[in-house]
Amino acid sequence: MKNKKWKIILVSTLVFAVMVLGVYMLIGQKSEGKSQNGEFTTDDWSSFQFAINNKVYTWPVTYSELTADGYVIEEDKEVDYDNPEEFVSRFHTMYHKNNSDNWFSANFKEGTSDNPGTSDYYVECLSVFATNTEPQDGFVLCNGVKIGMNYDEVVALMGFEVDKDLYDGGSGDRFDVRYENEDGTRVLKMTFEDDVLESIYLYDDVNSR
Repeated sequence: MKNKKWKIILVSTLVFAVMVLGVYMLIGQKSEGKSQNGEFTTDDWSSFQFAINNKVYTWPVTYSELTADGYVIEEDKEVDYDNPEEFVSRFHTMYHKNNSDNWFSANFKEGTSDNPGTSDYYVECLSVFATNTEPQDGFVLCNGVKIGMNYDEVVALMGFEVDKDLYDGGSGDRFDVRYENEDGTRVLKMTFEDDVLESIYLYDDVNSR
């Protein structure tokens, strides 16, 4: 009788443990999905909200924010990085210190603090390319557009189609599309080759350029 009772307790305990494990696995799956897709606060592309490797950035993005997340500039010996005029006059390649394959290009503008310096610069233009970003875990816009998508997928996410700007030759194999916000101050330019998205450019404060 006692053995039977112990068997019942043992079986009940095992069933309960399996149920608890199943609940934790389900929660883990939901949390994982949220960490990848659930932190965007808008799906409006013109907000310029984007994510790099599941880290969400909200515009305006500062130089100090990028460096705090582990991104560093690939320095050019001919550039005086302490000179604001030189710093903001060019595009800089930035890569993650733990993964040099994870990189993008950025152009900065000076901020408005009383003590300006590189930490106060903010991104004016950011570009990312197929050669350095894997579609499944790289750069993604808040509306879901990312490197590696085909043209029809991108148009569906953007909500409407714009004219194609064909490259020399006019074969249609390589072309740009350009989306602007209502006042024309923000531009999203995308380059396609063989109908596949290979580069994304975000231009902010276009009227000042």
